Amino acid sequence: IKTTNSGTSWFDVPTGFPTHVYRDVFFTSPQTGFVIGVNSGSTAAKVMRTTNGGNNWTDQSLPPGPNPYSIFFLDQNTGWICGTGNVILKTTDGGGTVGINTISSEVPSEYVLKQNYPNPFNPSTKIDFNISRLGVVNLEVYNSAGILVSSLVNRELAPGSYSYDFDGSGFSSGLYFYRLTVNSFTETRKMLLVK
Repeated sequence: IKTTNSGTSWFDVPTGFPTHVYRDVFFTSPQTGFVIGVNSGSTAAKVMRTTNGGNNWTDQSLPPGPNPYSIFFLDQNTGWICGTGNVILKTTDGGGTVGINTISSEVPSEYVLKQNYPNPFNPSTKIDFNISRLGVVNLEVYNSAGILVSSLVNRELAPGSYSYDFDGSGFSSGLYFYRLTVNSFTETRKMLLVK
C-alpha cells in the first residue's frame, strides 16, 4: 500500500502478481523502487521493480536459491539483498542484474572456471564458470597472501553457465586469486587489479 500524504490515508498498489508474499520494499527515488518476497506456498524468490511510483511492476532477474528478506540501496545503481542460507546479493546497475547472471541453462559436460576478462582489470571484471551438476557453489577471492577478501557466491546453483561481475573498486592494486568450489571440483585462477 502507498501513501502520498505522510500516512493520513493509504491506497492499494496492485502489482499484477497476486500470489506473491512481500517482505521488504525500498525506493531509490519517488518513482523508482523495488519489492522483494517469494511466491506464496513456495520459496521461489521474487524481485520486482517500478519506475513510475508503483503504478506498474516488472520482474527482475534473480539467481536461483536465495530466500530474500531485506533489500537496501546506497544510490540509484548499488544495492543489496540478504536472505536465508547466508545469501547476500549485490547489484551495481540498479537491478538490471543482481549478483550472478545465468548465461545458459544448457547443461555443460564438465565443470569449468574460465579466465576472468578483462585481465588486468580496473575496476571491474567478469568471472565465467560452468556447473555440470546441481551443487552448492562457492566462488571466493583471495589476496596474494592467501587471505579470503570476498565471498562472491555461496549457494546452490542448477547446472548451467554463469557469469559474475566482480567490482574491485574497494580493493587495492595487486594480484588476486579467485577459486571455484562445487561438489568435488576445485579450481583457482589469477587476476590482476591495476588502478
